[in-house]
Amino acid sequence: FFVARTWQGLERIAIEDIFYFQADHKYVTIVHRQGNTLTDQTLKEIENNYGDTLFRAHRNTIVNTQHIKSVHRNNQSQYIIELANQLEVSVSRRHVSALKALLIQR
Repeated sequence: FFVARTWQGLERIAIEDIFYFQADHKYVTIVHRQGNTLTDQTLKEIENNYGDTLFRAHRNTIVNTQHIKSVHRNNQSQYIIELANQLEVSVSRRHVSALKALLIQR
């Protein structure tokens, strides 16, 4: 389980239910099967604690590798991760080689 610090207290979310984490200023939105949850934890904290199941796709986005369905390029030649829930997350240029290595390992 991932334990999110929210304004209501602590909320447990099953790791396998989490699609991705996205930072916006001082908060992180956790996108999961039940909806979205806002936490004050940093992406660095999350990555340090759960890094083995997560992939840093962008400086503001961490993706749960269990939900990666496919990777493709868009019209601007930017890599896009398509998740199992039909959501898409862009990959920054600096993380493309790590993504390719991750996909080859799987």
